[in-house]
Amino acid sequence: MTNLAVIIVLGAPNEDDGTLSPIAAERGNLAAHLYQQLKSSKHCKVLCTGGMGEHFNRSSLPHWQWQQDHLRTLGVDQSDFLAGISSRFTFEDATLARDEIDVDTVQTLHIVTSGFHLARVAFIFDALFDDVQRVYHGAKVPVTVDEYAHLLAHERAVMKREHANVRKYQQS
Repeated sequence: MTNLAVIIVLGAPNEDDGTLSPIAAERGNLAAHLYQQLKSSKHCKVLCTGGMGEHFNRSSLPHWQWQQDHLRTLGVDQSDFLAGISSRFTFEDATLARDEIDVDTVQTLHIVTSGFHLARVAFIFDALFDDVQRVYHGAKVPVTVDEYAHLLAHERAVMKREHANVRKYQQS
């Protein structure tokens, strides 16, 4: 086990021109802050997720590239990025990250998402990364109370699917 921390920044929507949504920008802001804290005492890498999709990114580049651009403006060194993951949804974030990360060399995974998304993310990543320490970080969610309630309702609605995904993954 090394002193390596990996920060995984989960994808969120961006505009057609690549501008990060407020939710994506807040995830990036939190990840950059965490990176600055960790890099003084640990070797730190950053893994951004998010590809292309009609409902979250119709731009010319995968979301993870837009997030990396944002993080570079906030002081994350280019050399500290792992290859981005062109995922389409949360479960795929985890499975593709599992393929990318050598958990035998990682001390801690820091998974950055939004507050409304934490329960689902923790359920999935706890199941797929039970062999490495995990810390979950929920970024601010700059939405109205009604929008937040809608986001939470969506999270509750998709948990049955995520339970099935985890069972299928664990059986393979």
